[in-house]
Amino acid sequence: MPGDCARPNSPRSSRRTKLVDSELGSSSHYVHRRGLASCTIEGRSARSMCGVYFVPMQVHESLPPCETCATRFAGLAEQQKPRH
Repeated sequence: MPGDCARPNSPRSSRRTKLVDSELGSSSHYVHRRGLASCTIEGRSARSMCGVYFVPMQVHESLPPCETCATRFAGLAEQQKPRH
């Protein structure tokens, strides 16, 4: 059947998987830089600070920042400030 990933004679044939069309993002998310390059090159998903999983594949400078990610990032910066 078109769109099915499992072979008819495989033991996993009862569990069918459908391919999903991807949509370009509407905002720029904050992601830890460790592993971001490999996600971009290999086409794997990355998890942003707000919890959204996405495959990095477009230029982020042209998009507005995700407000949840920006708030959480600002909170991290506040935690890193030295206290006297």
